[in-house]
Amino acid sequence: MKLVLVLVYGVMGEIQFFLKHDVINIYRVKLYVALVFVPLDKGLYKIGQKLVPFLINGVAMHKKKNNAYAYPLVVKPVESAGSDDVFKCESSDEVKTAVERICGKVNGLGNINEGALIQEFLRGEEYVVDSVSRDGVHKLIAIWHYDKRYVNQANFVYHGMSLLDGNGFTSTEKEKVLAQKLKQYAFSVLDALKIINGPSHMEVKVDPESLEPCLVEVGARCHGGEGSWSTIARACTGYDQVDATLYAYLDDQKFEQLSSQPPPLIKHGAELFFVSRTSGMIRSIQKATEYISSLPSFAKIEWQLKEGDFAPLTTDCFTRPGSAQLIHTSRDQLAIDCKNIRLLETSSRPAGIPPLLDLEFVCKKPIDRGTVIIVDPYSTGAMLAARVRSHHRKKLLVVHSDPNSPIMNYVAAGTEIRAHGSVMHSNQGCEVTAKDCATAAKGAIVGVLPGAETGVVLADQLADIFATRANPQHLSAARRNKYLMGEAVRKAGVRAVRQAKANNWTQAQGFIKELENQNHAVFPLIVKPIESAGSDDVFKCNSSQEVRQAVERITGKINGLGYLNEGALIQEFLQGDEFVVDAVSRDGIHKITAVWMYDKRSVNGTNFVYFGMQMVDFFGTDKRLTQIAHKLADYSNQVRNALQIFDGPSHMEIKVHPDSLEPCLVEVGARCHGGEGSWLTVADACVGYNQVDVTLDAYLDPDAFDALPLIPNKLSNYGCEVFLVSHHSGIVAETHVDLIRKLRSFAKMELQVQPGSKLKPTIDCFTRPGAVQLIHPDPNVVLADCETIRQLESEGKLFTLEQ
Repeated sequence: MKLVLVLVYGVMGEIQFFLKHDVINIYRVKLYVALVFVPLDKGLYKIGQKLVPFLINGVAMHKKKNNAYAYPLVVKPVESAGSDDVFKCESSDEVKTAVERICGKVNGLGNINEGALIQEFLRGEEYVVDSVSRDGVHKLIAIWHYDKRYVNQANFVYHGMSLLDGNGFTSTEKEKVLAQKLKQYAFSVLDALKIINGPSHMEVKVDPESLEPCLVEVGARCHGGEGSWSTIARACTGYDQVDATLYAYLDDQKFEQLSSQPPPLIKHGAELFFVSRTSGMIRSIQKATEYISSLPSFAKIEWQLKEGDFAPLTTDCFTRPGSAQLIHTSRDQLAIDCKNIRLLETSSRPAGIPPLLDLEFVCKKPIDRGTVIIVDPYSTGAMLAARVRSHHRKKLLVVHSDPNSPIMNYVAAGTEIRAHGSVMHSNQGCEVTAKDCATAAKGAIVGVLPGAETGVVLADQLADIFATRANPQHLSAARRNKYLMGEAVRKAGVRAVRQAKANNWTQAQGFIKELENQNHAVFPLIVKPIESAGSDDVFKCNSSQEVRQAVERITGKINGLGYLNEGALIQEFLQGDEFVVDAVSRDGIHKITAVWMYDKRSVNGTNFVYFGMQMVDFFGTDKRLTQIAHKLADYSNQVRNALQIFDGPSHMEIKVHPDSLEPCLVEVGARCHGGEGSWLTVADACVGYNQVDVTLDAYLDPDAFDALPLIPNKLSNYGCEVFLVSHHSGIVAETHVDLIRKLRSFAKMELQVQPGSKLKPTIDCFTRPGAVQLIHPDPNVVLADCETIRQLESEGKLFTLEQ
């Protein structure tokens, strides 16, 4: 008789019915089930715990009566996975300890354990039978042989799994018999549980002498493990459980062609789950990766950890550092490679074999490296967040100021943030958010930075609460609100634009009359949102009527950052070219990281469309530009001091008068240059460093920050970023951007549209189809390639639209 004791807390009704009417009647499996129902009140858990010895004694007596061993017993959560808190118990005391540890704990799936499951210990090897069913017809997709061992004081640690060849030329007679038994048993369990449609993932123990199977557990879903096994299944059988599941629902013919018999293997395959036998801070995994990748059967490697992470002792699926998929025509070669990988995990490995994990520190718990908070890690802020871990080995906590932010998806492809935690800004205020951050960080917070424009104010607030490097709170609004910004600069005695804010036409009309009374040239005027970005709704108005239309269009509208425009900003039109000064500050010391010259033009009925930007050389041959660059450096520092941007990045847009070369602020963001960080390629190639890295150095590596010059040295290359401009609207049928890749100065390209995407006429940063980075030692080559791209755009040769 197969014995199972089920201990359930606070569960009645359907579970009870299920246990009595379904589980007990599983074909060829008889179950002895004991149930304890206790109200799910944390204060009553002790009642259930006191009942455990009585229940265990009852089970022991039952087993002795049936000539079975009382111990060991297996105790595990009623609902979890991945060997999470699975204990092998040799006594009543150990069972009691295991039950008390499990009950009420949040398990590996994120659910509260509302009880524990106590089972007899099944001897023998463990196998997995993956199947797919359709209308009660079962197809056996794969049989895996589990390799579970005792390690790190945990009894059931996954070391790997290999495909069982139960129906091939290399199959032994025992394997064929075993495969048939597993198939018949698995199908009977599926019938018993009425799993008649969809996938199933069944774990079964097989008695070493009789080869009699017994169910451990079954999931009515596909094999887990993030699907890493799929590579092996497809290479060895030609398909996998995911494919078969879709056939069952979407392709009758293909499903019927699948065999119900164990599939013969084309190749042999195994997945090795890495086991960390020592805990500590990871210095490197590169050598282990290179070694494993060189093995004859290597197919793929997946790491769950990386440099700078803490590697715990492996005790279950959630604590393993990674896995390797191995595939080969030779079963012997596969076995050799598996053995060689296991050598990496041992301290007594032969010379020349690297450790699986090169640990910088050996320690039981993570060393508190400090936590950096990035508020709204969007656009370039995503790269800032990613480099907190990859470049500085600090813990990363991301805070979202708005769960519905429209710029949340503005993240460059391939950017891996991998935060240690995430916090949503509380509508109860920043104090509550700070408490949530402190709880999530579980250690010292060493920096708070905005990732995007939307995160500036909240970052200031949190930095102040956590007493990290912070810009003074009383000017926080002025670093975000463009009207307050201009007035703060003016108050400090620095040249600022003439302006007014208006919620309606009457207020706008008052500003126009004021300019007339001061004998200033009134038109053109600029009208734009008070808080937005990316040339969103920026209008150049040549009459009072146009100003009125612009104010009415802006006021009350949701802008590109997702905020409601509570009015419009009206400013004098500044003559001259527009420049950008990117800088990073630390304790009031400002380091200019780059100066860019904008190319903005009128197109598609809009006046200020970004066409691109080129990097300016402080020590170049163009004397006028070098003079402007130095003036910009001095003026921008005055603006930073006026707004008290003493720590962190700043992205400042400035107009320069064509005759006097006098700079005047357009606006400044107390955050990194945006554009999803596509400009980093140009900055690195021309300057040798970039604003993102310098920002993190200012907080985390002061020696590196101090080593940088106040302004960039002579550029080592010339570079520009070309923003692609669409003159048409429609659905993209084909792209012809390979024409751009052939250019001499081509470095990189980001496309926002692909075949099937909707192409819109470009009117701002949010509607451009992409960007191209050009770099070359000869500036003439860069300029010529830029003009070539413009010609391709005007001739419509970059995109073919559907008719």
